Amino acid sequence: MVEATFIQLMGLQIQDPMTLFTDLLLGIQCLYYAWRLRNSLATELGGFFGFFFLMGVGSIEGGFVNHGFYYLLGPGWKSPMVLIISLSLSCLQWASLASGKEHISTRAFRVLQGVIVIQWFGFLIYLSRFPLGEIDFKMLVPHLFIGLFLFVLILQAYLYFLDRRPARQWLMAGVLAIIPAGLVTVLRYSPDKWFNQFDLVHVLLLPAMWLMWKSVEQSRR
Repeated sequence: MVEATFIQLMGLQIQDPMTLFTDLLLGIQCLYYAWRLRNSLATELGGFFGFFFLMGVGSIEGGFVNHGFYYLLGPGWKSPMVLIISLSLSCLQWASLASGKEHISTRAFRVLQGVIVIQWFGFLIYLSRFPLGEIDFKMLVPHLFIGLFLFVLILQAYLYFLDRRPARQWLMAGVLAIIPAGLVTVLRYSPDKWFNQFDLVHVLLLPAMWLMWKSVEQSRR
C-alpha cells in the first residue's frame, strides 16, 4: 500500500504533493495537444482531440480529487477519473479506426465501431458490480489492455502493412511506450514514499503521449 504524504502550502494541506504535480504535468501536456487540435474536430483527428482532452481533464481531476485533497473527499470520488480515462481510450480507438477508413470495408468499419461502443458499455457494466468506494485506477488496466493492444496496436499494424504511413509507426510506438507504466501499475513498484508508483506512472506516460502527438503531426502533413 502506498504511504500517504502531506505538505503545507500557504496554510493549505495537500496530500501526495508529488503525485498531484505529476498529474498536473501530464494533464497540461495532454490539454496542450488538444488545444493544438482545436480546429481539427471535423476531421479524423477529432478522435485524437477527444483523447488528449479527456486524458488531460482526467489527469488533472485525478490529481486534485484522488490525491491532493483525497483526505477531504474520500474514495468515492475516484470513479469520475476512471470514467473519463476510459472514455478517452474510446476516442483513441475511434481515431485509430478513422485513420484507416479508406482501407476498411463499410461493413467492417461499422462492426469495429460497434466493438468500441460495446467495450465501453461492457466496462461500465463491470464497474457497476463494485461499491463506489472500491472503484479506482487499477480497474482500468484490463480495459486499457484490450483497447490499446488488441484494438489500436493490432489495427495500426494491419493498416501500416497496407499503406506504410509513418504516422502509424509513431502511434504504435506510443502504445508500446505505455507498457512500462502498465508494469509499474501491476507490480505496484514505488521507488520512494515521496515518489511512489503513481508518480512513476505519470512520468512514464509523458513520452508515450509525446509519441502519440508525433503521430498526429505526421498525419497533418
